[in-house]
Amino acid sequence: GGMVANRITNISGSSAVLTHGWVVYSNRAKTSELNVPKDLIETHGAVSENTVESMLNGALEKSNADIALAISGVAGPTGGSERSPVGTCVQGVMSKQRGEAKITTQKISRNRLGFKEMATQYAIKRLIDLVREY
Repeated sequence: GGMVANRITNISGSSAVLTHGWVVYSNRAKTSELNVPKDLIETHGAVSENTVESMLNGALEKSNADIALAISGVAGPTGGSERSPVGTCVQGVMSKQRGEAKITTQKISRNRLGFKEMATQYAIKRLIDLVREY
């Protein structure tokens, strides 16, 4: 819901590295803002590695950035399903140069705020790790 951008923009000078940000909370926003195909969400679910990879591709295409980061999850306490139970967090990073998404699915057993904080922390760590590879 914007915590990653909030954490990054708390750092002075962050406008030199953060060019865009989307909060695509609904499936409709994912399709309209990041061009995630509706049938992909229907087939794999909004909280899936396939959807996150499509979000990454859409973000890179729309922003023309070098690196994209995407998160989708079920923070709870409601909203879970058999395929994506409460606590499921899918996040990924992708560099335009390499074109390969690095995506992981994790179970985060926390309350809603704790889930969001841990998802943000993990995502920023993945971003730092990707940048260090260069």
